Amino acid sequence: MVCCPSPWAAGLFLLAYFDKPCVCFLTFSFAVRNGKIEDNNKESREPTVRPNLGFYVQTINDLVKETEAIGEKMNPNYEEIRKAIDEKKEAEVTPERLAEITRIFKEGTDKYRLMLEKISKLRPPANVMGIHKKFERAYMKYVAGCDEMILSLDNKIDEEAFDAAEAKQDEATDEISFAIQRMTALLLKK
Repeated sequence: MVCCPSPWAAGLFLLAYFDKPCVCFLTFSFAVRNGKIEDNNKESREPTVRPNLGFYVQTINDLVKETEAIGEKMNPNYEEIRKAIDEKKEAEVTPERLAEITRIFKEGTDKYRLMLEKISKLRPPANVMGIHKKFERAYMKYVAGCDEMILSLDNKIDEEAFDAAEAKQDEATDEISFAIQRMTALLLKK
């Protein structure tokens, strides 16, 4: 096997092979294995894509803002259900109104799912990889809490299921906030 790990070594190999000086600039290395010349630089020619810190931070910021905007849009409907439960007036919420609130919650949750997909595909910088995964899991938990809240409004208000979904969302929100604060601290350290 002949292996030329650098252009300089490859040039020496050519000089020895042709037995006279020749001008040759090689920018690759190769090896002869089993009678075939193989390129050793296949991996080095593929572009190495490092996570773009600016893109990452901007995307996380946009996702958080969009999450807040969706939550603010759905909040009046949530407050209506919460008030009905607290005042023991669940029966006063008409089936039509309940169906409308459920539809609004489903639309918002679908948007959350799309954002979760973006979070999953995002390439974080190495120093925040772990906290990014924690952020992703917390967001998954938040979306699951939203799904559970929708199920708690199926045909009638299930107070126990609604409260459990609300607690799950609150816990996930705390975890999301912690992850964002931690990411910010780690990224500003640089």
